[in-house]
Amino acid sequence: MRSGNRPLSWALALVLLLAAGASFLLVNILANEHPVRLDLTASGSHRVSPRTEALLTTLTERYEIVLAIDPSQWDRRALDAARDVLDAFARSSDVVGFTELDLAGSAGAEQAGELVARLASAQRQNLDPRNELLAGVLTELRNGADGFGSLADGLAGIRDAIPIDSPGAANNRAYFDQRAAVARIGARELAELADSIEPELTNATLPGGLVDTNALLAPASAAIEGLLGQLVTLASDLEQFARAESMPGQARDAAHPWASTLAGWRDRVSILADRLERAEPLPLIDAARALQTGQTLLVVGPPDRGVRAIDLAELLPHPEALDRAGVTASVVLAQRAEQLVFTALGTLARPDRPVVVIVHAETQSGVVGTDALFGALGRRLATRGIDLAEWPVLTQPGAPDLAEFMADGPRPVVYAVLAPDSSSGSTGNPETAGAARAETLGRVINTLLARGEPLLAAANPSVFATYGDPDPVTQPLARLGVKVRSGYPLLAEQPGPNGPVVITDTRVVPSGSDHAIAQASAGLPALLPWAVGIDAEPTDGVTATELLALNAGASVWGESSWLGYWQTPRAQRGVVGTPPTRDDSDMTRDRWTLALAIRHTVNGRPARAVAVGSNGWMLDPIAARRGPAVDGYAPLAFPGNAEFFEASVLWLAGQDELIAPSGEARPVALIKPLSERQLSIIRWVLLAGLPGLILIGGIVTRVVRG
Repeated sequence: MRSGNRPLSWALALVLLLAAGASFLLVNILANEHPVRLDLTASGSHRVSPRTEALLTTLTERYEIVLAIDPSQWDRRALDAARDVLDAFARSSDVVGFTELDLAGSAGAEQAGELVARLASAQRQNLDPRNELLAGVLTELRNGADGFGSLADGLAGIRDAIPIDSPGAANNRAYFDQRAAVARIGARELAELADSIEPELTNATLPGGLVDTNALLAPASAAIEGLLGQLVTLASDLEQFARAESMPGQARDAAHPWASTLAGWRDRVSILADRLERAEPLPLIDAARALQTGQTLLVVGPPDRGVRAIDLAELLPHPEALDRAGVTASVVLAQRAEQLVFTALGTLARPDRPVVVIVHAETQSGVVGTDALFGALGRRLATRGIDLAEWPVLTQPGAPDLAEFMADGPRPVVYAVLAPDSSSGSTGNPETAGAARAETLGRVINTLLARGEPLLAAANPSVFATYGDPDPVTQPLARLGVKVRSGYPLLAEQPGPNGPVVITDTRVVPSGSDHAIAQASAGLPALLPWAVGIDAEPTDGVTATELLALNAGASVWGESSWLGYWQTPRAQRGVVGTPPTRDDSDMTRDRWTLALAIRHTVNGRPARAVAVGSNGWMLDPIAARRGPAVDGYAPLAFPGNAEFFEASVLWLAGQDELIAPSGEARPVALIKPLSERQLSIIRWVLLAGLPGLILIGGIVTRVVRG
């Protein structure tokens, strides 16, 4: 390089360096303003599930996730997994923020106090009525202490008004002597109760200067209930005494004013007792208490929605226990954190979460409480804010009382049916026979459909259909143009070690439908035991959409002579009896519809129903079954069952915007099922494309070389 060009070269190098530095700075500024984080893991540990994304898109007001923690007291892996999920919530929505308070230092404690004070200021509409309620309790206890003192004198006056020589005078005078003594003791006890409660009403021991009013609810309620019990007894006794014509007139005249006074006092205290009984602990107080005792995760909603506290022991289980169980801790921890925050957000943003009523015709109630059947299902629904209830129609003809679930306002109710075994016998009572139970359940289903209630119907193979009669459980669907082939359960023949084996479980992968329910479970394998086909005929005012279908090969058929195989225990079917075989009496099709989503109208109102040609497919033995471990984690063997059930419940409840796959649907990588067109393209590429490409490459090479 010539010396004359050297300054120019240095200048160009400097310009290049400055341009590179400016570009680097600009890229970092843009990255900070528009952060992008790609999660390429199979488990999706660093992103929220589609269902959570669906919830986040419905949020319009500000929500804040606050992790108040001393990091030194928790396992680093668990804490990092939780932080990733909480960060993912904040990245996925412009109205959700995430803040971490380090309680190891004084600054974190001060920030916690400021947070609670800010929340308390925004939620005065909840705190002030609670303070007024407890102040009313204190006032009533003070009034009670004074009133019982006066009452003791009044009772003594009634006693003195009873002539000594009147009939029963000794007993009556002794009674009023005794009640006057009890009133004096009651006056002293009420004064002591008031003295013990009054300081607590001003003892601001919680962060943010809050009083622990939640802790005062129980003692206040007990005190008022005790006062009410005495007033009820005294008011009743004095009223009877004042009305008894056999009592001396002057004594009755003395009792009348006190009977009237006690009745009014009793009614006033009764109202107060009812308010205390219905008073729920305030979530903000629980959150402040959790911050005071140490560490917690708070999900803070708008002022009118409140706050939810999540126990960190539940959020951050120690990974070593999961490692010893051979489970990939990061996957489980991420799923748990997402579900806990999803539920807290959902209950704040959507308090109208569905209530699922399991409708069945078993001979006893308590089926929903059976942990082997509903344990995992109930826990899974609870993490979504969905409650389970039970309606045993055989022992409870009327619909269950769901008032306890509606304490915070109305919630949609979805009825999910479990069909009985119509072939079972009775236990000495004809009404408990399977056929009779099926008829009872059918009448209930007919009533639910006639009222337009959201219904998730299920079907078992039915002996009624075998005899040519309509199945009472599925017959009500006929009004919607839906016919369930209950007399022809689908069987399949597969090769086994000792010859062909007939199986009764139908495996299906939802695909092909653009309905929200099918999309939520698309690509996820599902299992339907003793499945039956469903037909939908065009009906005015009814729209039926296929959700699940099976493209049947020659090995699948609808069996007509199924009863003997149905009644043979599963473990004995391979060694006892002759398995069914396909013959001319059976039903064969190229495609079987197994589930439908139905829209219809009842008295001009839109209504919804879902019909599934199987029974018990959502219960734990199938829906909660685990498959082989992948990377140390055992995913659900048939995740499509649980996803399909939840999506059906949300659709029936009219909450379409929340229908999407949950976190459990993606613990391991799943290959999306290929359509026939895609398979055809792949086949042609492999059979003709590759050889053709090689041939063309050879021709080009030959031409280039001459």
